[in-house]
Amino acid sequence: MTQTKETGTQTFQLYIDGEPIEWDDVTTGSYLPTLSEGRCEYYVAESSDSAGEAAAEYWRDMACHDRREFACIIGETRLVQWALGESDSFGISSLDDFLEVTATVPEEQWAGYDFSERKVTHDKLPDFDDAEAMASLTAEQVAQAERLRDLFDELGFTPTVAYRHN
Repeated sequence: MTQTKETGTQTFQLYIDGEPIEWDDVTTGSYLPTLSEGRCEYYVAESSDSAGEAAAEYWRDMACHDRREFACIIGETRLVQWALGESDSFGISSLDDFLEVTATVPEEQWAGYDFSERKVTHDKLPDFDDAEAMASLTAEQVAQAERLRDLFDELGFTPTVAYRHN
């Protein structure tokens, strides 16, 4: 719902758990993109499922390309159990089981700060092709809307979840 210039109340913000975020930096090219706001960094994802898939991909890549690090983190005993087809104390008996479980709890991978998944919402963007709607906005509102649209374009998706990293 776009307000007129007279009221000027419409904003175009991104929110994490209901709080507006003014991101300083966007980093893409890793498993999940990050938004930085001052000293806070948030991994963002299109959904919990996509964050889980990225977490599983992270661990799969480590298992394939950094085996020593993977073995140090997972532990030799657990790896031997998996090799023998035995379940560990979590009921996991293979790398595939581990990746499947990891995908169901993305906050354990991405939310190092508090292990919580946060909800991401945003104000509805105006129809940029509607000249009348755009003319009803102030220059500041147009700039806010364009910044939010540009963020979604850079990410390649509209985020719905965030995980505080630090």
